Amino acid sequence: MPAYPLNLGSYEAGNAPPAFVAEPHHQSIPPPENEQPRTSIDSVANTLDLIDNKLLPANYQGPTFCGKPLQIARDPLTGELFVTCTESSAVLVVNATSGNVTDLITAGGGPFGIAYASRSNQFFVTNSLSNDVSVISAVNDSVVANISVGVFPSGIVYDPDNSDLYVSNYVSNTVSVIAAATDSVTATIPAGNWSTAIGFDPVNREVLLGGRDSMSYINTTSNTVVGGFNGGGAFAAFCYDGSTQQVYVTDSILNQVDVLNASTGQEIASISVGTDPTSIACDGADGTIYVANTADARWPQNNVSAISDRTDVVIAQLPVQGVPFGGYYDQVSGRVFFTIDYELGPQIFHGSEIDVVDPRTQAVINGIDLLVSPTSICVDSSSGDSYIASPGFPMGRVFVISHLSGEVVASIPLNLNMSSMFGSFGEMTYDVQNGDIYVSANSQVAVIDPKTNSVLTSIPISSPESMTYDSHSGNVYVGSSIPGELDVINGTTNRVETTIPVGHDIEGLDYASGIDQIYAADLSTNHLTVVSGETNRILANLTIGTQASGVLFDSVSYDSGTGTVYVADGPYVQRVNAVTDGMESPEAMPSGTDAETLAFNPTNGEVLVEGSTFPVVGQVQPGSITVLSGGNLLGTFPVGINPAGITYNSVTNTLMSVNEFSGTVSLILPSSSIPTLTSITVTPPTAILSTGGTENFSATPVCGNNGCPQGTLYSWALNNTLGGSFAQSPSSTAEPVSFTAGNSAGSIEIVVNATLNGGTVMSSPIIVNITDSRIVRVTITPGAPYTTPGSNIQFTVTPVCSPSPCSSAWVTYRWTLNNSIGSLTAQGSAQTVFVAGGQPGRSLLRVVGNYLGLSVSNSTTILVKNNSNWAAPFGPSVIDGVIVGGLVAAVAVGFWVKRIRRHRQSDDTEESPEQRHPVG
Repeated sequence: MPAYPLNLGSYEAGNAPPAFVAEPHHQSIPPPENEQPRTSIDSVANTLDLIDNKLLPANYQGPTFCGKPLQIARDPLTGELFVTCTESSAVLVVNATSGNVTDLITAGGGPFGIAYASRSNQFFVTNSLSNDVSVISAVNDSVVANISVGVFPSGIVYDPDNSDLYVSNYVSNTVSVIAAATDSVTATIPAGNWSTAIGFDPVNREVLLGGRDSMSYINTTSNTVVGGFNGGGAFAAFCYDGSTQQVYVTDSILNQVDVLNASTGQEIASISVGTDPTSIACDGADGTIYVANTADARWPQNNVSAISDRTDVVIAQLPVQGVPFGGYYDQVSGRVFFTIDYELGPQIFHGSEIDVVDPRTQAVINGIDLLVSPTSICVDSSSGDSYIASPGFPMGRVFVISHLSGEVVASIPLNLNMSSMFGSFGEMTYDVQNGDIYVSANSQVAVIDPKTNSVLTSIPISSPESMTYDSHSGNVYVGSSIPGELDVINGTTNRVETTIPVGHDIEGLDYASGIDQIYAADLSTNHLTVVSGETNRILANLTIGTQASGVLFDSVSYDSGTGTVYVADGPYVQRVNAVTDGMESPEAMPSGTDAETLAFNPTNGEVLVEGSTFPVVGQVQPGSITVLSGGNLLGTFPVGINPAGITYNSVTNTLMSVNEFSGTVSLILPSSSIPTLTSITVTPPTAILSTGGTENFSATPVCGNNGCPQGTLYSWALNNTLGGSFAQSPSSTAEPVSFTAGNSAGSIEIVVNATLNGGTVMSSPIIVNITDSRIVRVTITPGAPYTTPGSNIQFTVTPVCSPSPCSSAWVTYRWTLNNSIGSLTAQGSAQTVFVAGGQPGRSLLRVVGNYLGLSVSNSTTILVKNNSNWAAPFGPSVIDGVIVGGLVAAVAVGFWVKRIRRHRQSDDTEESPEQRHPVG
């Protein structure tokens, strides 16, 4: 759940916007009155991880998906799959049963191969770009070591006999030997040219190494090359079939699988498979060998070949919808897993998943999504829910995010037409009148009904690139690149009723409601075309940008308050006066960023500009959002990698930015709603400790503007050196901090600084008094007094400490009576008053003194006398073996005493109440 309420605005769900009032072109639009310079900046309050549907606190800048998955290994204890993701520098942890992503572990640059070491319960991952191996603990899914190896480490295999790992270094032409017990390189073995394939032969206890035109055998006892041969094309992957004791090796150049006798190393057969076989998995139980054919052409030519190990012939070709890479056979489930990556069409759509093969049916039975690349977002202004388009795999989808929880509540498949890949995917707009969502999906526009979250119809459009909605006519305008035109869709009939030739590559499109005009930005010609929404005629054609070509502007945004049109223009944001169609002074983007998309926040008049830098493999390069107000650049704040779309939600008064290469959505609080830290409270406010004692302190922030979200940071500090310390890091989150006193008595002040959204406040000093005294006893005054019915006695307790003195102000007390002949008042202080009842009797008064966690007790007897009968009932009595009372020689009748019986073992044992007898 989010750490702040998402429904922050005053917009009432279900209310439609005010009716449109047509205005003539070039009508003067007055600027807002009394506009004050703004100094605050918006910020990301939460980040929604789309692939795991998890809300992360504050801004998360790394990827949450698996870009270009390569190899798989399995944790035999949990059954989880660990997948190397070379483009996102991560290892993804997947529950093989549910298909849910459970964790993402940041590894080195370009994770490639992976192997599980059973003795140490660790995964070893080769990082091809950072030239090291990451060691991941399977207990807590974290990197515990990084081991430097050769240049471009790729393949890795584990020898369970000696618990060593062997790493093929592709550029160095070496093999690094790593001891799993010490996480260190113990040997470096010269290898063949461009060796990547590596496998283990348990019969001969040899490591098999394959490269370009050669294959080698490494003895794992001596760690030396003991044999091999030249020939073949390029050996890419090995697997050992235990049932036949044969080794299968793929040749990615000759497009075949070579079958070798594991004992002699002789070739038994060569099996023709598909194009560019790179990966292989042996199902020893079923006797089937699966080979991933990574065809150069686009799928569906890619497939997985199934080979019988009894006949060494291909028995099936399994089509997969992408490029298959790493294959893995799971002997527990009996299923085969293949990592799948794809790049589709002129726009290069990315996706990745794990295909699950059932050997019984020789068919792909499931696909586990590993990548989500959101490209656009729009809001259903009636419900406040958000719709996010993602190409997905294999057919694209639209996520539905609830405005109440901020989480994904539905996923709508779009069934993309992969045979015709033109235009962009995921450009969206919302039709206020019919309540439908329009989303571009290759050579079509899909119409989604938010009431049922299903696709109503698809409208053929040659190459949709951008989209906007005309609230006056109810038409949807779609910018196409081939040919360069605006396709006008009637929102009632969902048919294209006219086309307007406007340019070549309409990347940016927006509707200006106040003047009923459409603005279309042409990426190819650097022009901004102004179209009348009433007549669909071109009103103006403006030159935008300062460069003849290569200017990146792909979005426009209309500021209804000032009548300004903003155009994203690479390193600038161009401004056009909607009244005069004249160019105004541009705003320069921060250094190193390009303007991509824009959104307008009507509540505070801000224009938000998404900027991005293209991600580099092995590095996290988050994008940013620049805030403009009144023609002034207020500043920037970070979001995820490659922000691709942004919109304002009037229901929740929040902004949402989709991050294409992070697989996330940034939930942004406008500056007017950003919580401000007003104070910090610490509990307990004071403490008394003995030397060496401990106390847990907790910090709680107090905020304005809708309360405090997650993300507050605390810094704990001491003001002297009396030996006090914190048991955990001085900088922490909201968890309690344990303070341990030193060995010296004195007073220490603790001060806490809290920081949130750039603002810092300081707590009041917390006083900790430390003493080295110990309480040894407490004395009660008066002792064993007499009184009469209805009278009062005031008792005082005095603590005695060693070493002396102790501070009586630090002692707490508890007073009790053992019957109901009277009552006590002021029981928590050093004094108490006994109020006698109306009847005579006897009470045992007991006090417990607590000082710095140590308790001692004392007791005395109160006798309430009767004036007419003093002597008879109140002679000396025995209570708990102690003689109390006066010197009157009479027997106390009716009071119980305990008998102590002596056992042979000489232990004193109290008898049960039934064995007690009255005195006299």
